[in-house]
Amino acid sequence: MDAVGSLMRRVEEAWGRGNTAAVMFMDVNGAFPHVAKGNLIKRMEEMGFEVDLVRWVESFMGDRKVIMSMDGKEGDSMDVDTGVPQGSLVSPVHFVIYLSGLFGQVEEKEKECGSEGISFVDDVAWVEEGEDVGECTQR
Repeated sequence: MDAVGSLMRRVEEAWGRGNTAAVMFMDVNGAFPHVAKGNLIKRMEEMGFEVDLVRWVESFMGDRKVIMSMDGKEGDSMDVDTGVPQGSLVSPVHFVIYLSGLFGQVEEKEKECGSEGISFVDDVAWVEEGEDVGECTQR
């Protein structure tokens, strides 16, 4: 079942029990531009990625430059040492690896609350069930 289907199933099940379902949607603002190369590399090493793959990611994120353009005028070239390139097919994977150390903490909190979360790269939704909106909000 896809993520949206899972979310809808959870809401419908809550309604079937006569409860309220609250859904909180969150978008991680500026997710890709704020990936720190050193932290991503460290996380990949902790996860046991092959050395060659770690070196490739380090190279992929290195030696990048940006040129600001406004009203047809270009500024000077500047080095970029943070972030994964927006639009690259591998950037969402890098972002998920970068955040993967947080997943266990979030899942533990979900178990405590009885909630369920789904995510797609930098978009997250949590479903909470309760007798009313107040109980859902409290959780």
